[in-house]
Amino acid sequence: MKFLVEMMGGEYRYSTALMLDGYLMFLPLVLMILLHLQAPGIFASSCREFSFLRLLHYYLMIALGMVIAQRPFHLLFEQPTNFFSLIILLWGVLMAAVAVTVMNNISDVELDRISNPHRMLVSGVISRGHYAVIGGCAIFLSVVYTWAVHYTLMFFLMIIVGLYAIYSLEPLRLKRLFLLSKAVIAANSIMAIIIGYTFMGGPLVRMPFSMFALFFIGMTLAGNVVDIKDYEGDKAHGIITLPVLLGVEKAKALTALFFLINNFLFLYAFDLVKYWYLALAVSGAEAFLLLRKRYSEKPIFWSLNPVPWC
Repeated sequence: MKFLVEMMGGEYRYSTALMLDGYLMFLPLVLMILLHLQAPGIFASSCREFSFLRLLHYYLMIALGMVIAQRPFHLLFEQPTNFFSLIILLWGVLMAAVAVTVMNNISDVELDRISNPHRMLVSGVISRGHYAVIGGCAIFLSVVYTWAVHYTLMFFLMIIVGLYAIYSLEPLRLKRLFLLSKAVIAANSIMAIIIGYTFMGGPLVRMPFSMFALFFIGMTLAGNVVDIKDYEGDKAHGIITLPVLLGVEKAKALTALFFLINNFLFLYAFDLVKYWYLALAVSGAEAFLLLRKRYSEKPIFWSLNPVPWC
């Protein structure tokens, strides 16, 4: 910790809080090494199943919230403890993402037998009980980590986890209803923006909620893209998604229109309408990626992250 503080130009002074920051920052790395040594097969399968692009989306939403707060970013590096808090927060979000992934995969075992037969629970790499333990530990650590930064951040992150629970789990399982399910995804994106805004010290009473309303509408529409890859499994189990209702090709075409609407709503919400030509260009690229025969979700997720506009 002395090395890190001095490398960032700070003055090292021993304190319990600083040592705790160091412990929290490096513990996940040690934990992953131990998991890899103890159960390399499960660790490798978990890494393959984990959606790093979805995690990146939430990281970028947090970054967007930090931008909206309009506070000087250089303070993160001038005061090393602020930077350490950011690292701890990002670890907490990653652990919540692991918990949500476990939650979703446990609830989707039957669907995955059709759409994703390679997943651990379906292929028998891990038992349901052990998989649930991983999820439980991840949610516990996410609470500890975000609480260590600030209790309000923990509260907002638990809202995200709770919304994903009603999205994935019975009895509500909102993912069966195509519009309502995407509203949950949009709401979680907004909560991630609020986390970034709060972390930078932005006052909650001054939050631009009118901006969020437009962002919410656009993300709700564009979020239908996540159902394209799961069409076969959703159709077999009666889950009502846009591809199930309209067919895959029509759903792709309509989603391309939703992306166009989302891009312009984003520009309007953040007072960037003067860049309308960029919205058209991005929308055209998204339409190409959606409608091509060899469809892949990964490049679409890159285009869904609006931070580069800023």
